[in-house]
Amino acid sequence: MKFLNSGTEADMMIAQQARAFTGRKKILKFADQFFGWSDSLLVGTTPPFDKPVAGRLPAISEDAVSDATVVIPPNDEATMERALARGDIAALFIEGGGAHAGGTGMPPRLIQTARELTKRCGTLLVIDEVVSGFRWSPGGYQATVGVTPDLSSLGKMVSGGLPGAAVCGKAEVMELLAIKEGEAERNRYRRVLHPGTWNANPISSAAGVTMLKMITDGQPQRKAEHSAKRIAAGVNQKMEERGLQGCMHNASSVIHMFLGGR
Repeated sequence: MKFLNSGTEADMMIAQQARAFTGRKKILKFADQFFGWSDSLLVGTTPPFDKPVAGRLPAISEDAVSDATVVIPPNDEATMERALARGDIAALFIEGGGAHAGGTGMPPRLIQTARELTKRCGTLLVIDEVVSGFRWSPGGYQATVGVTPDLSSLGKMVSGGLPGAAVCGKAEVMELLAIKEGEAERNRYRRVLHPGTWNANPISSAAGVTMLKMITDGQPQRKAEHSAKRIAAGVNQKMEERGLQGCMHNASSVIHMFLGGR
């Protein structure tokens, strides 16, 4: 595990780790899913997904950093399989629980299929748990769907609500960050760099330890999810009584609301 300052930084580092570990260049993601605001991962987040937002690069742009990002339609299993089968994807990023893309949702079976396909195709599976980590359950979103990724980004709760984030994953991938004595060439050209003045901020670390002790038994998560369900049910009932178009639903303790016809 390595500690950083934000979820954006965590996912940026994961992209570098994946490229260094696999020797491949491309990152695969579903449209509408959010992995921070770096150029290479923000693409395909805001509709229309084939056009950049202000100051950003499009998903495919010659000689641009985001040229290495492949964006596919949400929940499109067939397209995911075809993209992975080409053998040039370093990592598939999946947004745990759909904190940003919750309006679309994602069936757990798709995550399990993604795990099977990435193993077969030599691609790293990344589950972003910046929002969902420790919130869906003490084991995060990945525990609820029964899928263990190769790498995962954590934020929010991992630093007790203070600035902070973490990357955790398999030892053979995390080892790329280590400086090894007597291996100057490897340290210079094959090690993934991780500079940062505020990495592993001790104040954030102390807050994170305190927070994680409070939620270890899963009771706060269950209580928060129960409250979210009650709120969603109550709002839906009132909207129906008033003849309003729209709905509210929850994913764990995250609430999504839609107004108007869709």
